[in-house]
This record gives sequence, structure tokens and C-alpha cells, in this order.
Amino acid sequence: TSFSLNGGGTSQYTTPIVLAVLPNGQTVNDTVRQPRDGYNVSARLDHAVTKDHAVRLSFDRDSSTSRYLGVGGFNLLARGYDTTSSTNMLRMSENGPIGRRFFSESRFQLRTTSNGSRSTAELPTIRVQDAFTSGGAQQRGGQHATEFELASDLDYVRGAHSWRTGMLLEGGRYRSDDTTNYLGTYTFASLDQYRAGTPMSYSRRIGDPNITYSTYRAAIYLQD
Repeated sequence: TSFSLNGGGTSQYTTPIVLAVLPNGQTVNDTVRQPRDGYNVSARLDHAVTKDHAVRLSFDRDSSTSRYLGVGGFNLLARGYDTTSSTNMLRMSENGPIGRRFFSESRFQLRTTSNGSRSTAELPTIRVQDAFTSGGAQQRGGQHATEFELASDLDYVRGAHSWRTGMLLEGGRYRSDDTTNYLGTYTFASLDQYRAGTPMSYSRRIGDPNITYSTYRAAIYLQD
């Protein structure tokens, strides 16, 4: 039996510049720190079941978090939003000879992914062209998936020929509740129009953002 374990992490940031003009005429010229942290871990275990057959089990995980995205330029601090993402991978396999001329290998893989976002402030967006953008980022929800793969091969060698037959089954389940601009966005052509309270347009995304579906595929094959 043998095993290994590895892990690591990262921590970094960027500093975009906020340069905007507020309704009172004040100019904002500042930098904002946008941190991004991530880590990963992987583990593997190999075990000889018999002198000919071996089993391998492995697990990998990656995860990251980013904060205050969407801030910079005309976008004020309240426009920030955070994102998180993660991926998990589990693998199992077994292989070895069967008799003198056969060799078998079976494997299974399970993968889950998830990412989501969350706004710093839950407010409608106010956009004044060439001046500032305030209010919430209106980022909410995310996507989630669970996928699997199951396969088994049987090889046979005789003379100049190498035969392989097997089966493959794969599928997944997917869910999304990602939505944007759910509180609405007011757009003003200028600061004077904003002070007068007369936006030139208003937009808002409505409806149910929830989507869920599954897919499955199966195959058998024979090759020489």
C-alpha cells in the first residue's frame, strides 16, 4: 500500500482605481483592494489487492473566493460583489490480468462543481453616464453540477491482434439559479438629468431563474 497527500494555497489581490464624479460635484479618486484566496488539496491511495490486481483511490479539491469584484472606474464601492467556486473530484480504478491473455480495467469518476456570487448591497443600480454608477451589483445565485463516469474495459491479445470490448456510462445533474439585474437599473444621460430625476431608460430582469436538468449516456464497444 502506498499513499500521497498534497496541499497548497494562494493569496493575492488587485487594486483597481475608482474615478467618479458624485452628484454634489465631488470627485472620487481612490483605489480598492480586491483579494482572491484559493487552496487545493489532493490525496491518493494505491493498494495491491493481490499480486496481480491493484486498486487506486484519489481525491482532489480546488476552491477559491474573490471579493469586491465589479468595483473600479465609475463603479463605486457598493457595486462590489463576492464570488466563490469549488471543484471536487473522486476517482477509483481497479486493474489486473485475468488468466494469460485477458486484462481488465474498471474505473469510476465523480465530479462536483459549484460557483456562486453575492452582492455587497441589495439595491437597484443607478448609472449616470460619464459620472458614476452606484447601487447594488445585483449578482445572486450560481451554477452547480454533479457528473459521473463509469467504464470497464476487457482486453484480449492473440497473435497480431489486440481486442478490446467494454461499456461506458456517464451522466450528470445540473442546477442553476443565477440571476442579474433583478432589482432594476436606472440610466441617466447626465448629472443634470439625475438631479432632475428623469432617467432615459429603466431595465429589469424578471422571471424564475431556477433551471434543473439531467443527462445520461451509455455505450458499448468492440474494437480490433
